[in-house]
Amino acid sequence: MPDSPRRPLTAAQRGIWFGQQLAPDSPAYNTADVVEIRGELDTALLVESIYTCLTETEGLRAVFGVGEEPWQETGPLPVVRVLDLSTEADPRATAAKLLAEDLATPVRLDAGPLTAQFVLRVGPAEHWWWQRAHHIAVDGFSCALLLRRVAELHTAQAEGREPAPALTSVTAALSVDAAYANSPQRVADREFWLAELTDAPAPVSLSTMDFNVGAGLALRLAIPVPADLADALKATATRLSRTWPELAIAAVAGLTARRLGVDEVRIGLPVLARSAAADMRIAGTLMNIVPLRLPTPPGVSLAALAESVADQLRRTRPHHRYRHEDLRRDTGGAGLFGPVVNVLPFATTLRFGAAEALARNVSAGPVEDLCVAFRQQRDGLWLELDAHPERYTAAELTALQEELLTLLSHSAAEPKTPLRPAAGPGAWRLDSPAAPPLYPLAEVFTHDLGTIAVIEGDREWTYGQLWAGICGVAEALRHRGIRRGDLVAVDLPRGGSAVITFLGVLQAGAAYLPLDPAAPPARRQAVLADAKPALVLTAPDVAALAPAPARAPWCPAPHDLAYVIYTSGTTGTPKGVAIEHGALSAFLGAAASRYRITARDRVLQFAPLHFDASVEEVYLALGAGARLVVRTEGVESVAALLAECAAAGITVLDLPTGYWHELAYAVCAGELSLPPSVRLVIIGGEAAAPEWVRRWRTSVPGVALVNSYGPTETTVVATTAVLSGPA
Repeated sequence: MPDSPRRPLTAAQRGIWFGQQLAPDSPAYNTADVVEIRGELDTALLVESIYTCLTETEGLRAVFGVGEEPWQETGPLPVVRVLDLSTEADPRATAAKLLAEDLATPVRLDAGPLTAQFVLRVGPAEHWWWQRAHHIAVDGFSCALLLRRVAELHTAQAEGREPAPALTSVTAALSVDAAYANSPQRVADREFWLAELTDAPAPVSLSTMDFNVGAGLALRLAIPVPADLADALKATATRLSRTWPELAIAAVAGLTARRLGVDEVRIGLPVLARSAAADMRIAGTLMNIVPLRLPTPPGVSLAALAESVADQLRRTRPHHRYRHEDLRRDTGGAGLFGPVVNVLPFATTLRFGAAEALARNVSAGPVEDLCVAFRQQRDGLWLELDAHPERYTAAELTALQEELLTLLSHSAAEPKTPLRPAAGPGAWRLDSPAAPPLYPLAEVFTHDLGTIAVIEGDREWTYGQLWAGICGVAEALRHRGIRRGDLVAVDLPRGGSAVITFLGVLQAGAAYLPLDPAAPPARRQAVLADAKPALVLTAPDVAALAPAPARAPWCPAPHDLAYVIYTSGTTGTPKGVAIEHGALSAFLGAAASRYRITARDRVLQFAPLHFDASVEEVYLALGAGARLVVRTEGVESVAALLAECAAAGITVLDLPTGYWHELAYAVCAGELSLPPSVRLVIIGGEAAAPEWVRRWRTSVPGVALVNSYGPTETTVVATTAVLSGPA
């Protein structure tokens, strides 16, 4: 072929070229799509159509070099490989392995080829067409253009008609790029973005790991969004006079804010950066990523965030062509955004003659941190998470994916419900939606990680240590295969480690089953046989767990299981009572309003952990930022207990009514004194004797006495009454 002229690189290509030079052996810039074609296919015609498209698209045949500046020239046509794998034992598995190996192949920009094209026969009437291309040649929009172009060339010839005009490529992209580079619009765009980012807080990441430019392919997790959820999301958008992509972007921002407790999230948004109609036919790399500043104060809802997204899109749209690489340099080289949100609302519909086809993206190129994509396919809406492989694990992506779907489900039903609790510590309130159990604890952690949370004898845990331990348990459980909805039995004595383990199970998205360490072996085996937990955690298991970096609290659905507690069996065979998160949150909201626990309180953890009274003690104390003081094992007598309460400055006692009867007798008879720190005594489990209530009112009038009642099935407490003291 004749010598090709050397041409410069577009602004977008320059950024990619320099990035590849920093990691020449990395395949991170590979993009790829697989097109599954079902039906009778003229394979020779498909191959001919691919070659025609490659001939038209100079960018896919480019090779690169460098003199004073990087340059590109047109190289030879790549070879289209045709393989018949239909005779293999598992044709699809063989094809998938071949394509995975190809995707992991680094591209030499100075030699090429920039693309690989495979046509694979995997069944009697089933073919896969594979297109892998380096990001320096095409962006995501162009990949879809190329798929449609090949389908159009194939179908037009099969139908005996002229195909649509060819796509444009490198020459057109360079022309568009040069016109913008020398325009007053670029100057105005630069000024806009510098003003936009003035005094902006640093962007945040959902990862705590550092970025390494030399990493390989992005870690991807893709699942279909349930059809009813996708429909609900679109219906909610219509009801709010918004678009569903605006709600999707808002949901990711809201999740990020909720996880990190920040009042602003800066999302990265991929944009076409094609302003003219002719630009929409350029097969090249022009797409850009722009930062969107979104306010996420406590109390913000999906509806409010979507309105902010729409406003930011209106404001920034005229300035989307200013390259993010240039803006990063302009602002001192710092990161411009946290998670990237890519919404692709239109399915790529393809037909090859009479054969129908489904295109699936396999790789979208490099990811510095995290990219959340909502991709409309012919078979429904898909949620794709692409993550930097050294910053996220597959378990973290699974948890993030589940949390995002849950958030979307809740918010689609109630779009004006706060995504973040409207208050800090003590956020459980009856006058606002009940928060999931871990939320207030996480809010306390973000407010003051040095505050003492749990005291057990001489040992103390701060809220920071508590949350790190909770996240460590959750991380370990995910690595052991525990998933949302699983049941984990916990065989630990009362204490701080047990509290951390219970909450860590919830943070993993699972539910816990507290076992009685002192139970007879027969009862224990009966409980385990009936409950069938996915895992049993014992003291050695928990002792081996390490703390983990802080993560946002798990967002359960109302019907997700929280815990299972077995009844005592006094009226028959012990039975497991399953309590869902919605019921637990509702109880905690009511109890917080009734008992008014605050960060100044010290709450005694008296009840055995396999009794649901412990739920009241643990969650109310920690959710309010109070101190939870664990009763010392072996302290049974009233005198010893009151001495321990006095030494610890206990303000809230939660006691079985029978035990309170003994305490009331000793206090009302003048044998013992209630510590002056105590302000509230909660009793329950059986009826309180009227005589001791009357004497209590006379002896300790300034201490509130609240009688509570409720079987385990009603989530700890169903009703309360103030018997004495302040209401």
